[in-house]
Amino acid sequence: MALPHFRVLLRALRKARREDARLQQLEPRTTVHLALVVIASSTAQNLSGRVPTRSHVQSKDGTSIAYWQSGRGSALVLVHGTTADHQRWAPILPALEKRFTVYVVDGRGRGGSGDAPNYALERESEDIAAVVDAIGEAVFLLGHSHGAICSLEATLRTSNVSKLILYEPSRMGRFIRQGS
Repeated sequence: MALPHFRVLLRALRKARREDARLQQLEPRTTVHLALVVIASSTAQNLSGRVPTRSHVQSKDGTSIAYWQSGRGSALVLVHGTTADHQRWAPILPALEKRFTVYVVDGRGRGGSGDAPNYALERESEDIAAVVDAIGEAVFLLGHSHGAICSLEATLRTSNVSKLILYEPSRMGRFIRQGS
């Protein structure tokens, strides 16, 4: 049942709120929405003290996509929004790592991932599908903002997603499958 996993995520968000002075002044309801979008500094590390294992996978078009693995348990893939990289998830990783093997993706053109000269949303969803397939088991896939749209599209390209969580998907999503 997925409900306990959502409880773990909410507890992690509350903990991030307690530990981040920027969030302490906000109402708890607002914090739940903002905790996932806290911008971690470029020097942020995994707050648990463990060093995540960095890996790469080749996307369908040959672009190298980086992802970090840490924790133990069911596979959980985290996909950040447009202006972020894998460090966006640093505030909640310690709590998630207690229950999940967490795979944090660097989107195309960000962090440790490569890029291609021509942009297409389909390439980003292929990137996420490539990471999911490289894990080799069914995963929970959590995408935030633009990452939610890419995650939704990725489910059309892989059968290895057992649960899909779309957190604040961008409005761009309404244009994805127009005419299909």
